[in-house]
Amino acid sequence: MKKVCSLKISLIGMMLLPVLLSATSCTPLLIGQAACQGALVVGTAAASASARVPNEDLKRSIDEFNEALQFKDYSQALAFMVPDKRNAFWPLADRLKQKLDIAKYEVRDLELDKTKRNATVSLYVEYWRPECPIVKGVSLKQKWQYSEKDKKWEVGVTGFEAFP
Repeated sequence: MKKVCSLKISLIGMMLLPVLLSATSCTPLLIGQAACQGALVVGTAAASASARVPNEDLKRSIDEFNEALQFKDYSQALAFMVPDKRNAFWPLADRLKQKLDIAKYEVRDLELDKTKRNATVSLYVEYWRPECPIVKGVSLKQKWQYSEKDKKWEVGVTGFEAFP
C-alpha cells in the first residue's frame, strides 16, 4: 500500500511539474536549489573542519612563520614560538637581523607523529650574508607542536639556532 501511494504521489508530481514551470519562472527554483547546495557544502565543510586534525593550520603556520623570518618581521614570527622559548627568540632574531638575509625557503618534508600533535618539518633555505653576498643553501629541521590551550601550532625549534 505504501509503495502504491508513493508511486501515485511521484506520478502526480511529475505531471504537475511542467505546469508549474510554465506558470512561474525557473529562477526561484534555481536559487532555491543553489541555496540548498550551498548549505550542503557549508555544512559538510563545517563538519569536516571540526573533525579534522589541523594539518592545514600547520602548513599555514609554517609558511607564516618562515615568511616572517624571511622579511625580518620578528614580532610576527614571535607569535608562533612556544611560550617557554620566546625569551630565547630575541637574541636569535638579533643575530639573524644582522648576519643573515633569507632569499627563499622551501618545505621539503612534513612528518606528523602518531598523535598528530607534533610535527617535524624539513626546510631548505637559501640565504646570503651581507658581508659576502653569495647565495648558499642549507637544510634545517623545525619542531612544531599543537597547543590545545591556544588552538594553534607553535614552533619550539626553528632550525635557525645553528646559524652563528
